Amino acid sequence: MVNAIGPETFTYLELAKTIRRALGLNRPIIPVPPELGYWTCRMIGLFVRDVVITRQEIRGLMEGRLYVDAAPLGTTRLTAWIDQHRATLGRFYTNEIARRADRFSEYRSN
Repeated sequence: MVNAIGPETFTYLELAKTIRRALGLNRPIIPVPPELGYWTCRMIGLFVRDVVITRQEIRGLMEGRLYVDAAPLGTTRLTAWIDQHRATLGRFYTNEIARRADRFSEYRSN
């Protein structure tokens, strides 16, 4: 297994707070039970015709797999990337299922 991380690593909650702070937002971060989050995202997925998150991904986040204690392989700091893309971050949705069918078009989001 390769831990493909940059020079910064975050827990899921730290990541959400970092993005919120970098974008100057003051929205609450509300924990929800995994099943509620899964089914809410399933419903959203019906509207956007995508798989927003899987149970396995939720389990991985709950197990802390977003955070790793390893040497970074990447060089881009997420906080610097967020600063660079602040004006457009979160403005567009990129459908991952559609991206699998079309590997040549650019991502519309950031």
